[in-house]
Amino acid sequence: MIGVIDSGVGGLSVLKELRQAMPQADFFYLGDTARNPYGTRSPEEIKKYALQLGKWLLAHGVTGLVVACNTITVQALDLLRHELPIPVIGMQTDVALLPTEKRVAVLATPATIAKGTYQQSLAERYPAVDVVTHACPGLASAIEHYRREEIEQLLEECRSLLSECDAAILGCT
Repeated sequence: MIGVIDSGVGGLSVLKELRQAMPQADFFYLGDTARNPYGTRSPEEIKKYALQLGKWLLAHGVTGLVVACNTITVQALDLLRHELPIPVIGMQTDVALLPTEKRVAVLATPATIAKGTYQQSLAERYPAVDVVTHACPGLASAIEHYRREEIEQLLEECRSLLSECDAAILGCT
């Protein structure tokens, strides 16, 4: 059985893809909606919660773990791989861009932006690209609870930034 963890329900999109790719596999999805959102929490809290989720799934028989949350991936993937005796796969943070892009916006939770994984990956792969980051506190929660007006307001706040960029990366599932 493969465990899939997320800070809420966003990872259900990852689970859907996994089920299509591996229809014979059994999955156990664990979304931590009680402590959602993770994106405004400290790295220590995120690591603590991620390890709790992983250990709980391990105790319930999973033989592999997919981390369907970018915030958990950037903050706790190494810890999970070290502490759990099963394969642990995180969300892909390496990005591919067209060679014509000069300025790229990264929109993600504050914890994901603070870790700098996307910025580092882009700088290594595309040193000439100007990376602009924008922490979006509240967006994950608004999406989780489908608060449409709040989602629109938060995205409106990003509009001027996005209009100045050639591409945008949404660093959340």
